[in-house]
Amino acid sequence: MQDLPKPDPVFLVEELRDRARETAAELNEDIPEVALQIGAARKFTPQDTLEWQAADCIEDLLRQLNDRPG
Repeated sequence: MQDLPKPDPVFLVEELRDRARETAAELNEDIPEVALQIGAARKFTPQDTLEWQAADCIEDLLRQLNDRPG
């Protein structure tokens, strides 16, 4: 079995943020306008997605690694 190259963490974060924006847009397409008007629904933001949260985790890990003494 061939090992895949390890992508750069910064690249992964950018890709996850892009995907989060796309996911939020897709989710918002399915919300009826009337549901928004009467307050039964709200628009999703990219920060509401798992992709965005994964990007945050990677950034936190990178920050912790960079802040390590030694």
